[in-house]
Amino acid sequence: MQDDNQQFNPQPQGISDQTHYQEQPHDLQYYQQQTANQTSVYAPPQAPAPSVSTWFDFSNPSYLKGFMVAAGITFVATNPYVRQSLIKGTLKIWNFLQGSVEEIKEQVQDVKAEMSQE
Repeated sequence: MQDDNQQFNPQPQGISDQTHYQEQPHDLQYYQQQTANQTSVYAPPQAPAPSVSTWFDFSNPSYLKGFMVAAGITFVATNPYVRQSLIKGTLKIWNFLQGSVEEIKEQVQDVKAEMSQE
């Protein structure tokens, strides 16, 4: 059984190193033609320089969503009337939830009292 860490490198059969060496042309003209036909070293594409126009991409749906959320937060944070209304509404919801929790606690106490009398 072969160890998983070992790599298997098969040797070519039927061709000796000497025969392979003799088949390759060794003149300078052949070498120059081969290197001229090869592509240049890989160079990654250059990104365009950022400009102000790249900051605003209204065609991207994610950009539009973020823009609208930021505009809404800015509006709420800077407008005192909207901020006051938002706080009042949040307090009304909080008081309603607290009252509901207190009502549920009273109902649980009533059920416990009925069960203890039985």
